[in-house]
Amino acid sequence: MKKTIESYIKLDLQKEQLVAKEFDKFARNFKRDFTRFLVRNGAKAIDISIGFFFITGYFKLCKDLWFFSTGDLRKRKELYIEIDKYTDSKYGMYIPVKDADEFIEMISQKMLAHSE
Repeated sequence: MKKTIESYIKLDLQKEQLVAKEFDKFARNFKRDFTRFLVRNGAKAIDISIGFFFITGYFKLCKDLWFFSTGDLRKRKELYIEIDKYTDSKYGMYIPVKDADEFIEMISQKMLAHSE
């Protein structure tokens, strides 16, 4: 997953040339690697969709339903995660994507903290 996040940091979708091709390659890699990451962390019912310059998805961790979205990747580099707790409360956060190790650590901590 680190390699995919590093490619995301370097990705410049503001350029007109090869934008769709670059996004498609990144999106496929992100979907594959993020699914593996989620499975390793105990997530189930994983559903990830690739849209027009964005990626969204849902997964279940413990009793909580999680939603995530990259937003428009041409405009920002962050991942929005929202947790729909089984207690009918929601909690959302933005995780900036500036460093691959930092991103993986932050998302792991958020998942662990809210899965208890």
